[in-house]
Amino acid sequence: MIADDAAKKLIQERARVAELFSSAANSGMRTLKMDGMEKILMGLTDIQMVRSVWIK
Repeated sequence: MIADDAAKKLIQERARVAELFSSAANSGMRTLKMDGMEKILMGLTDIQMVRSVWIK
C-alpha cells in the first residue's frame, strides 16, 4: 500500500493504529485476510492456504 496524504498526516501526528487502519480502509486498502477470502471465492486458492499465511 502506498500511503496517501491522509495516512502520512496521521503517522506524523502519531495517531492510534485504529485511526490509521480506518483511514486506510476508507481509501481502499484491503487486509491480507480480505484479499485471501476474495481469492477463495474466485476459486484461485483454498482456505488452508490462506490460513497458513495470515494465521501465525
